[in-house]
Amino acid sequence: MNKKNGPPICPKSGIKIHETPNQNQGYTQGNTQSNQTQSQGKNISFHKTTLSELDLNIDNYTLDDLYNLFNISFLDESSLKTAKQIVLKMHPDKSQLDSKYFLFFSKAYKRVYSIYEFQNKSEKKNERDLKKDYFEDSNKTVLDTMFATKKELKDPNNFNSWFNEKFEKHKLEDDDTNKGYGDWLKTDEGIYGNNDNVTQSNMNEAFELQKKQIQALTVYNGINDTYAAFSGGGSLLGDQSSNFSGSSAGLGFTDLRQAHIETIIPITQDDYEKIPKYKNLNEYKTNRDRVDITPISKVEAERILHQNKNNLDQESAALAYKYAKEAEKAKAKQRSFWGDIKQLL
Repeated sequence: MNKKNGPPICPKSGIKIHETPNQNQGYTQGNTQSNQTQSQGKNISFHKTTLSELDLNIDNYTLDDLYNLFNISFLDESSLKTAKQIVLKMHPDKSQLDSKYFLFFSKAYKRVYSIYEFQNKSEKKNERDLKKDYFEDSNKTVLDTMFATKKELKDPNNFNSWFNEKFEKHKLEDDDTNKGYGDWLKTDEGIYGNNDNVTQSNMNEAFELQKKQIQALTVYNGINDTYAAFSGGGSLLGDQSSNFSGSSAGLGFTDLRQAHIETIIPITQDDYEKIPKYKNLNEYKTNRDRVDITPISKVEAERILHQNKNNLDQESAALAYKYAKEAEKAKAKQRSFWGDIKQLL
């Protein structure tokens, strides 16, 4: 393939494989935060990248990389159709290129499409659609044959052992499923023991110390919507959650660790000393009249709402991309699982 200045071009279709990165200064879905979608592989740069230098491992690509690959500034039906045209023109019969490029762009498009589908889904899949996605009718025949051949698996104990072994082998490992307080519950953190030397005489000092420690853990997250479901600083991506308190259908619940650690209200004597003292009611009213209680301006409120919407849009795209990758891994694990069963027959 002859080298040319500028982005490479398919011999027949004339479509550019890479465009100069979008220069729009406004908000775009492509401008997501890299730390939300950065994979373990190297970061990809598509500007002035030749086909021979293109990394064909889709797992090395971040969400930004995929958007840059198809020159997407805002993911909508139009940009999705343009991306599909690029994939079709990469077909070996049209581009005269190696089939590996068509396969790569096909995988990339499927991920982009899954993001679009996630963000624009209006109907929930019914039970039949879900079975179609994750279960094939032929698998039922495989199971029937397995139980007919391996009669020992009809025994509950044998089946449980076999199932647990296969589950551990084929389960999908990710950071979210490994999160929790299992290890913390096995420790003595936050528990007063005999070695703490808490007596009746110094109990008040111990309480004050505990209150200050709790205060030190409090994080200010700025202005939040009053209807936010979670009080912790987490996100839909699940990679920043440190507190799982929240509410569901009016039923409040407290984070497990917080319920064990924050067993007292963190109001100390120092907090009391910081409160202004007044000689009488008139002095108190006079001071209240001086307090500025003017709400934030309409412009500032709209700016905050717009920024929150942008953050949610970015998080939605990043979450869809994450789920798309997890779905691919889950299907690969599923194929491996059924492959193991077929080997038993």
